[in-house]
Parts: sequence; C-alpha cells; structure tokens
Amino acid sequence: MPHIYNFNFEVKYNLIESELLRNAIENNSDDDYDDTSYKEHYSVNDVKLICSELYKNEYLKAFDATEYLDDKIDKKLRRIYNLLIEITDVTQRNYFKEFIDELFQHYLEKCCRGIEIKEIEDINDVKYMCFLSLFSQDLFYITHQLICIFFKNNEIDLNILNNLKQKHCNFNK
Repeated sequence: MPHIYNFNFEVKYNLIESELLRNAIENNSDDDYDDTSYKEHYSVNDVKLICSELYKNEYLKAFDATEYLDDKIDKKLRRIYNLLIEITDVTQRNYFKEFIDELFQHYLEKCCRGIEIKEIEDINDVKYMCFLSLFSQDLFYITHQLICIFFKNNEIDLNILNNLKQKHCNFNK
C-alpha cells in the first residue's frame, strides 16, 4: 500500500529535537553567546523552529506530497482511517477503533460540555478529526510507527498504541 502512505522511512524530527534541546539546555544557549565562538549554539526557540520544519517535511514525505493543501493528503488520511477502524477478521478486537472512541469521548467531555451526542450532526466526522489529531507534531512520530507496522503486518501493535494513548493524554492536559 505504498500509494496510500510512505512507510519506507524513519521519522527522526523528534529524536533530533530531543538531542538539540538537551544540548541547548546543557549549553545554556538561550543566553547571549559570543558570535566568534566555533561551537554552534542553538536556543530552545531555534530548536523548536528547526524541528517544526523537519516535522513538516517528514509529514509531507509520509504522504508523498509537496504541499499541505493537497487533496490527496486528505484522501489518503481518510483511506488510512477507514483501514484502521475496519477489522476484516471478526475474531480480532479492534483496539484502534476503541482508541478513537475514547478520543471522541474525551473530546466531548473537554470541548462539548452540555451538548448531547444526538445533537452532533456527524459523529464520524468528529471521530475523524480525533484521528487527525494523531498527526500533530507531538504525536506524528508514534502514529507513523503504528501505521507502518499496520501496513506491514496487518495488525495494530499494542505497545505502540499504548504509547500513543499515553502521549496523547499528556499532550491534551
């Protein structure tokens, strides 16, 4: 299924960000530094900006796209979403669908207090939006792993899914 998603690369923006942030903090590079220094210094803001660009590039690479406003990205995302929530083997429990349902409930509790589920015009659209949140910069590197393993093995890796759940909860606090 490489036409839907490019799973032939490793997402690295998060690893680079962790390393550069660690170095920036260790070197106190948020302070002023001598421009004649031979050692490169990055501020935390520099690191965030650099890694934001890396994330964007890797996101586009995953969808074989060159720009964000590309209809093929949404079509591919919808196809991936449908594949992940539809289990063809009825003996298999769909942990991913359960996770999306949990995200939907969390969204309702956090953002739609006082609104009844029956008042929401299209619940599936809201669940799809929950799915899209998994492609944020804070979560994409885990979501990428989950999708890659799903396409290669036709199953959800529960360790990765649990990691995604944990990070998503931390991200939405």
